[in-house]
Amino acid sequence: MSQTDSSDEEVEFELDFLLYNDIQPTPQDDGPDRMLKDKKIELNFVLFYLNVNVLKNLISKKKKLAVAPIAYPADYKKAMDIFRTITTTNEQSKRTLYLTEFIIRLNPAHYTIWKFRENLVKKGVTEINEELNFTEALGKLHPKSYQIWHHRQWLVNNYIDLILPIQEIEFINRLLKYDTKNYHAWSYRQWLVQKFNLFKLELEETEGFILDDIRNNSAWNQRYFVFKMREEGFQNETDFENEINYCISKIKLAPRNESPWNYIRGIIKLFGKNPAEVKVYVSLCEDYFQKNLPISNALISLLEILENKIKSEKNDDFQSEALQICDKLIDFDYVRRNYWTYRKQLLLDANSH
Repeated sequence: MSQTDSSDEEVEFELDFLLYNDIQPTPQDDGPDRMLKDKKIELNFVLFYLNVNVLKNLISKKKKLAVAPIAYPADYKKAMDIFRTITTTNEQSKRTLYLTEFIIRLNPAHYTIWKFRENLVKKGVTEINEELNFTEALGKLHPKSYQIWHHRQWLVNNYIDLILPIQEIEFINRLLKYDTKNYHAWSYRQWLVQKFNLFKLELEETEGFILDDIRNNSAWNQRYFVFKMREEGFQNETDFENEINYCISKIKLAPRNESPWNYIRGIIKLFGKNPAEVKVYVSLCEDYFQKNLPISNALISLLEILENKIKSEKNDDFQSEALQICDKLIDFDYVRRNYWTYRKQLLLDANSH
């Protein structure tokens, strides 16, 4: 009956409705028709919507009429009618499992069905490995469905002894091939890394993602997450310096790529360093500035360093260079030229006081 498959191709799944012949379907109650059946209804209230003669006819025949019925596909409607009856009997069997799979494949965001399926898993109606295969197959078809990822996390959290963490990392890697910046995949991955203390492995994994695509902002964010959330953070000064050098090497490969620039500023702050004290970082920014290269992030970083020096050291000697940087940003970062003009004016105003 179940056609669950974790391959890349969608598998056709048909439900044998004959299995449910003994179940009396429960149609969806769209609600508003009850109001129309009440002979005490204020007719003037609905004159804007229906001809009064038609309304009287409907009331006399007690005919159901929903205000805005949803046109569900026939098989989906039929399956849901059966499901409503099953919820009243709380039947937990293979045929109810097939029914939930059929409905989920048509509507993977139906959280009520997912919740019912959780109960079936708890009762042992399906094997855990089969359920993992099911969620992977669906994940490839609907990678942005929150309910699929939530169910996967629920499985791992509740059957922790039956699922290897490394298998889950491999599962996420397979789905990230379809979209390397899938928020749901990375969110689940962060939960997994924390749950099983996979920080060391994840540091290596992020290197692989960045090697494949240096502009993968999600991978840079994940790398920052590792240093921020692992208990030891940066182990020592050398560990921090190694990470700075790693980041600078990536900046040099693609200096206009904003991701490593944001990352390096983030880890400097995370380590509690004054950016001006990170010599290789300052030297890199100065180098792009002196060579008159249009690398906006280098100029922005250098401007922040100089502004901090002006404030902390009460030294206006850095103002001249800061003003030059503002002029370059006005030229290079044309879209935000008004903003950089404003920043320049702030420097001038501060000096005049």
